[in-house]
Amino acid sequence: MMNSGLTLTGGIVDNVRFESTDHGKSVLAGLQHLREMQQLFDVILVAESREFPAHRVVLASCSDYFRAMFTDGLRECKESRVCLNGLTASSIAHLIDFAYNSTINLDSDNVLDVLSGATHVQILPVINACENYLKNHLTIENCVNTARVAELFSLRHLQQHVLNFICRNWATFSMCCEFHLITPQFLMSVLSSGYPVNCKEIDVFMSVLSWFSYFSAERLSHVENVLQYVIFENISSSELENILNTKEWIELSDSCPNLLESLPSLGRLLNGVTPATAFDDTIINVTNYNPLVNSNISVTRIELKETNFKPFKKHKLPGLINSRGFHSNIIVAGGFRKESGMTNNVMYLDYCTMSFRHLTKIPHLDQINFGMCVFQNQLYIVGGCFNDHMQEIAHPFGFRYSPTMDEWISIAPMHQERCRFLLCSTEDQIYAIGGDPFASDATLEDVAPCEVYSPKTNKWKFITSLPGNRSQLAGTSFGKTVLISGGIQEIEEKVFNDFYLYNPRTDIWERKADLLTPRADHSMFVWEEKVYVIGGWHLDALTNRRVMATSIDCYDFCTDLWEVVGSLNTVRTYGTYTLDQDCIYAIGGWCDGDHAQKCRTIDTFDLRFRKWAQGPEQNIALWEHGSCSLYLPKFVPTT
Repeated sequence: MMNSGLTLTGGIVDNVRFESTDHGKSVLAGLQHLREMQQLFDVILVAESREFPAHRVVLASCSDYFRAMFTDGLRECKESRVCLNGLTASSIAHLIDFAYNSTINLDSDNVLDVLSGATHVQILPVINACENYLKNHLTIENCVNTARVAELFSLRHLQQHVLNFICRNWATFSMCCEFHLITPQFLMSVLSSGYPVNCKEIDVFMSVLSWFSYFSAERLSHVENVLQYVIFENISSSELENILNTKEWIELSDSCPNLLESLPSLGRLLNGVTPATAFDDTIINVTNYNPLVNSNISVTRIELKETNFKPFKKHKLPGLINSRGFHSNIIVAGGFRKESGMTNNVMYLDYCTMSFRHLTKIPHLDQINFGMCVFQNQLYIVGGCFNDHMQEIAHPFGFRYSPTMDEWISIAPMHQERCRFLLCSTEDQIYAIGGDPFASDATLEDVAPCEVYSPKTNKWKFITSLPGNRSQLAGTSFGKTVLISGGIQEIEEKVFNDFYLYNPRTDIWERKADLLTPRADHSMFVWEEKVYVIGGWHLDALTNRRVMATSIDCYDFCTDLWEVVGSLNTVRTYGTYTLDQDCIYAIGGWCDGDHAQKCRTIDTFDLRFRKWAQGPEQNIALWEHGSCSLYLPKFVPTT
């Protein structure tokens, strides 16, 4: 045995692990060098009579196909020449180059050839590269062919990407030649995909009617199957009236006399335009109706009786030209996370898994206590405060997020810095009411300064101040009016129990019936023309300690009275309550005021049945965040 003669003293560890960070690149470069020198080749691949010498170990290391061929006892294990039937020589050349140098050049001339070869021999990185190339080069002209490629090679993500692209460009796509040549199956795939479109639903309907007019005899058997994917609830009676006398509709309805029976939603819409009990039959003669066929066509049209007209109610969402592809979601923004501290992340609640997913990030310093509201289905984040050397700094800046475009823009700053204030949207404006630092200054007048923002002009202006200087108040809108309740004046340690209605026409705050319990840091909603308050706390008159408000109270405009309609299932401090559809969602916070015990379940209170339901535990804990309800478009799946 050789003695190294090296003696270590002083307890020095003699076991050192070395790792070369560029070893992989060195090995790959060495293999490429062997290939260039034509050394140690052990197999020849043959495609279209062209020969490609290679090393089995290189091919097997990057391809499941070659790994199985050379290691599973197949005949090719012992053969020096392997014929690859069904593959082109050019695709094999590209794939072998990739195996040796990890790069590949793709263009419009070779991408399909390379994709076919990579799919055959299962080189996944190249398949992904081809898929990304096709996604990045998608156009109106090639989208149908790209969809065929995605289906041929089972590229599910590319399929969804194409469907999303077509829907988002429907107005243009439906006017091109390729649209009228697509198959019924593909048209149904697009319409049923659930992605948003960039036009009204009546335009979708008209384009579908136009599609039927091409090769109409061949497509009539698909009428019911295709039209079931038109969302007639998104079409108004007045919109439908404009197409009832078009050539496309008359030809289709004449060819399918039982159409309305098979499509109840269309029948209800047509009844809104032409109720059966409210019409007289009138015959109208149309001469040379079809320019391609010289014929006289007699068409029966049912005339409307104005006195019995009942318009069909259109399902319309403010800020959206078409609700197709949009779904209501709970949004959570900012606050604190147990895992990361203060954050500006914005998440949405995935109703399928009842867990939060990342949506976007507020383009500002990490902050809390900002105002948050939705106007015309756009998210507004305004004001708030951040820490600067342990000092709380309030600011007036605001940002607007569009879920349709997935982008933020800055809006005009408020006239005053604000945090812990109310940001509330009505039908046409956004209001900023109260808040700190104004509410914490005892030297100022005992009113809460208010200002209103016009999204049309991007300007703020002051309005009449709210009586009672306060922060942490709650509010909501009812039509064009604003409702506010409660709040706290911290200098005087006073929690309010008042309830006000602001009328923008008179610029006056009208006091209504007081809350049953003083509340600060609570939430308020309007549901079915009644006002609900939930959450919050007040101060004990003797001990001045916080007492949590546990009741859910309801206000009736007709009687100007409040009543208790429920109670909290779990008391949450620094949590939020958000209305979505018919339920109030309780999100985050501390359980029973214990900062060490976080509320990880999202619980729902059904306003119709007045019952609580507890949701599954979340993998994140959050508090002092903001939340609201926002319609989000369907996203292309990432996996």
